[in-house]
Amino acid sequence: MIARPCPICRSVEPEIIHRHKLILFEDHPLSGECETVVCKTCGLGFNQRPSTAEAYVAHYAALSKYATSFSPLANADKFSRLADIFIDLYPNRSSSILDVGCGAGGFLAKLKEYGYRNLSAMDPTPACVTGVQRDLGIDARLGVLAEPPFPPNSFDVVISTGVLEHLLLPADDLKALKNLLVPFGAAFIVTPDASRYTEFLDAPFQDFNIEHINHFSPDTLNTLFIRQGWQKVALGQDVLSHTPKWSEPVVYGLFRPLAGENRSPLPAFDKKLADNLKSYVRNSAVLLDKIDRHLRRELAGISEVIVWGAGQTSSLLLSQTILKDLRIRAVVDSNPAYAGRSMAGAPVGGPELRGSFNGPVVVATIREYQAVERIIRETLKWDNRILSLIG
Repeated sequence: MIARPCPICRSVEPEIIHRHKLILFEDHPLSGECETVVCKTCGLGFNQRPSTAEAYVAHYAALSKYATSFSPLANADKFSRLADIFIDLYPNRSSSILDVGCGAGGFLAKLKEYGYRNLSAMDPTPACVTGVQRDLGIDARLGVLAEPPFPPNSFDVVISTGVLEHLLLPADDLKALKNLLVPFGAAFIVTPDASRYTEFLDAPFQDFNIEHINHFSPDTLNTLFIRQGWQKVALGQDVLSHTPKWSEPVVYGLFRPLAGENRSPLPAFDKKLADNLKSYVRNSAVLLDKIDRHLRRELAGISEVIVWGAGQTSSLLLSQTILKDLRIRAVVDSNPAYAGRSMAGAPVGGPELRGSFNGPVVVATIREYQAVERIIRETLKWDNRILSLIG
């Protein structure tokens, strides 16, 4: 596999700061390779061993975690905060707005509630497109930025929340984004703030996953846009609440493409991001070791378990802890897109996979452990021993 150049400056001399390989579904289109590096030229963090563009298209079409049946107003606190930020930057309710990577439509639902009335959407996941059309009555189309399903010069604003961290070629995608805008249009961008990963660490290497392949700070996000001929209108940091137990740091910005030659000075090398990512690696390694030691104590003499959850944390634990040496009876997950698949030699699906098994259930989440425990005890009435990831 050829190493990927820096997505911002195309440098091919990064510093490697961490490597791991995740255990994915056995027919997964992605490789599970995570080789996180820091660019020595601009400071961006990124996965230099991602999968191909075709593999990502297949992944988001079939396995998107956003293609679930929850309401578009799920995570209402998060979307309310995003809407507040956007309104301050772009208050014109009659502006034509395209949400690129709309997911289940939570941000669109909030913008609609706040009076924005000229909304459109696109997403690579068919179920998301269908849901936004059905639930919100918004013109939603299947597509990606590289081949957008809307004509050029169609929108005053393109919004992109939680998308740039997923893109193989974000510089090229900004060119496609620019083509969608009317003259003097703008892009509103939100992406995880990699300069603060360590402050919000609650699962080891949670941000070094198969989907998040770019790790931006405010300066590196600004550098990406400046290099592509845009100017910064606003740039800031915030924290979004997904659930009462899960908050995420983000960087946001409003950018406009320059009509003429780019004269904006480039930010300097972002050493702070590099230092923070290295700290994140160290702290994640400590947490992973703590989890492994706890599970080894609790599972001494045990040969078979059920794992609850098929997400990033499970993928890591099945590769890096005692779980790799045990027989996994089943992997229980509520996402219907995962049902019928296989992971670590075990079937993936709903609680019915328990059958008559009375051995331990390892709950592969720290932040939502109590909620899962209630489901197992109170809703499912299982009497299995339930194991958390930390003592």
